[in-house]
Formats: sequence, C-alpha cells, structure tokens
Amino acid sequence: MPRKHRFRLTMPKKSLVQRNRNAGAPSDAEWERMEVIAAFQVDDEQKFKKGDFAILLPDMADPDNPPRLHEFWVGILRDIRARHIHGENDVWVRVQWFYSPDDVKSLIKSFDASTCGRYERVLSDDFTIVSLTCFSDVISVKEYVESNIDQEDIYACERDQDTGFFYRYDLEHRARTINPKHIGTCLCSIPYNPDKDIMHLCPHPSCRRWYHRTCLVIRGSIESKVTKREREDSLLSSSPDSDEPFPVAAYQHPVPMPSPKKGRGPGTGRGKGKSIVHVSPLATLPEDLLETARLPIVKGAKVGGLVGNVRGVVAARRIVYAALEGREPVPKGWREKVIDGCKAIREEAAYGWEDEAPPLKCPQCQGAI
Repeated sequence: MPRKHRFRLTMPKKSLVQRNRNAGAPSDAEWERMEVIAAFQVDDEQKFKKGDFAILLPDMADPDNPPRLHEFWVGILRDIRARHIHGENDVWVRVQWFYSPDDVKSLIKSFDASTCGRYERVLSDDFTIVSLTCFSDVISVKEYVESNIDQEDIYACERDQDTGFFYRYDLEHRARTINPKHIGTCLCSIPYNPDKDIMHLCPHPSCRRWYHRTCLVIRGSIESKVTKREREDSLLSSSPDSDEPFPVAAYQHPVPMPSPKKGRGPGTGRGKGKSIVHVSPLATLPEDLLETARLPIVKGAKVGGLVGNVRGVVAARRIVYAALEGREPVPKGWREKVIDGCKAIREEAAYGWEDEAPPLKCPQCQGAI
C-alpha cells in the first residue's frame, strides 16, 4: 500500500482531455533537447525512477480528500527529462498509461468492464508528457497470464494487504483493439472477475481451462457417489504435465521397505541393520505435502486471491509424482516452495476458507477439478 502522505495534483490523460490543459509542457522539439535523467524526488519524500509504476491523482480530484486507491490513475515512467529555467530544473516525465476498465469501455463499446477486477488495469499504447508534480506514489503492477500454471502471486484484491494493481490485456487505443481477446475460457465465455468469481482449473495440457464454479454446477459437471478419499485421489491423479491420470492406486498398496529405525528384523541375521516393514509408498510422504497435492486448483478473492493456489498445488503434485516414481526424493525445501511460497495455500493453512465445493469434474476430459 502506498505510504500515507499528502497526495499531489496530477495532469489529466491526453486521450481524455485536451493537451493544452497540461500547462507548460515542452513541445516535441524541446523534449528532444532536454537532459535525460534517471530519477527525481518530490518534496524530498518519494523517489521516482525510470521504469517505475506510479499512481497519479485523477483530474478534478481533491488532493486534501483523495479517492480510494483503485480510483487513482496508473502509469509507467518511460522517460524522464529536465530543462533549466531560471537556474531551476524543470522535470517532465513521459508516461505510458494503464487504462481503467471504464476508460476502455468508453473506447470499445463491446468491452464489459464488469468482468474486470477493481484493481485491474489495461496496458495502453497511449503516452503523455506530464510534470513531476503529477505523481503521488510508486505502486506495484504485475502482469497476470491466466494460462501460466507457475504464475507468481499478485496482491490485487480488496482483502489483500499491500494491494497493488494487475493487468492481463493490452490496448491499442487508436485502433480500439484489445489483446488477447476479452473472452473467458469457461463454458459461458465470460472473463474471470477475481473480486466476484470462484474458478476451477483443469490442469491437463490438452484442457488447461478455468471454469466458473457456478457454471460447472449448473451444467451438472459433478462426480457422483464418491467418497472423500476417492475425491482426493482423483484430484491427486490430475496431472499438470500429462493428459493421462497419474496412477495413484499403484502406490497405495503396502510394499516391503526398510524401517528408519535400526534393529533386528527379518533377513538381518545377527548383525545390526534396518528391519523390514510393509507400508504404502504414499504413506512415506509428508502429510501436508499430500494434503496440498489433493486440493482442487481454485482462484478468486473468496478462496485465497487473484492467482489462487495453482502454483502451489501444481508444485506439490510434481514433487509427489517424482518421489513415488523414484525419480527424485522429496526436496528438503519443499515447504518453502509449495506452502510458504503460495499465498492462497499459506493463508488457507493459517485461517482456513469456508469453502464447501461439490466434487466437480472437467466438462471436457471428465477429470476431477
């Protein structure tokens, strides 16, 4: 969250108001002659540098009564230059704008702003030169690629602390086109709104689609007559790297294994050695690792956040598969990668989510999701 200090007046976006409102801005010819600088400070408080994401107070907003964070304008500092006037540095910044969903709606009538998150922006190809006095604070803005199962966490929901912004679309504002297309992967084709929706992912490579929970229930994509353990094993077998289910059942039967405790045992003779015990390979794995691998892959503010638990669950399943197949033992640092490194799983473990989902299945491959 930006530090709480007195917000400054901002210049309006070039595409929404006339450029002559930006009084004193250098001409294109002047801009080319100005000195390139790496950074600047405003009132000796916040330092801004090239490449930073920043929030700017909207035009007509009251700096003494600033709006809520999601109502600020957002831009990238692409170039910073200074000219010398009466012995003083006059600093100006070339900003690339992120449009709000409502801004995009004003350009593209078919764009549905209601399917965007409150802290979502759209990266445009619209640039404006603005004064250093326009900037309020540095902010986090991260790209969200919904098809990326290794997507890093993004704190951009109302309930998040240290909230930033995110984007998943690019806008060509003169051509009035959005890339990628503003269409969801669910049966309904409605895009994901992290503030409202709960989505389930089928991780199989040939599917790799997110579905609204409500759409799956309405369609009847629900497994019938399954026990809790059968459901968990079905989820565990849903591989992110193969369209074939992982053979979980093959690792549930007890097999002879060396006991970790030393002592006399069958076949050890008189010497000291490890006794032989019969356990299932699954039972040798860390319990909380298995619990994570058996979770459905979900996302949404109500179940852990914008990105959800996809990265942690996928990592857990890969570790389990490798250990069971004898390719690689469970790494010592698995918890940091699977639980501590995934916001949704970390918070679920700490607080729990009141989330009673039916045993859903993928409409395409019929696998558990």
